[in-house]
Amino acid sequence: MAGRIDLLGDRASVTYRAGMRRFTEETTLNVKNRSHSITADVDLPETTAEGVIIAQGGRFGGWTLYFTEGRPAYAYNYFGMNLYTVRGGEPLAPGRHEVRLAFDYDGGGLGKSPGTSRSTR
Repeated sequence: MAGRIDLLGDRASVTYRAGMRRFTEETTLNVKNRSHSITADVDLPETTAEGVIIAQGGRFGGWTLYFTEGRPAYAYNYFGMNLYTVRGGEPLAPGRHEVRLAFDYDGGGLGKSPGTSRSTR
């Protein structure tokens, strides 16, 4: 829509590894106005989990999957005007977990869908 290049083409999934940095819009899957999911294999420390798992974007738009107070969370920044956040209800125990967020786009046109988010662990 904005005339940016799309390095990923028609790919339906991408796997990122720990330690990768700086995901620009053209190097991540386009999740705008479409259903999508993010799955992360995490090994949580004995201390309360805090920090970003993956993020794309910045002050004027983007999304992130992260931990806060030991709970998985997802935030979507709509052009710096609205910030939508969902968080898990309870902190996860230390150890290995698969954390998955699914966003179900419910239509309505560009930027008009509030969608529905589901998180599983």
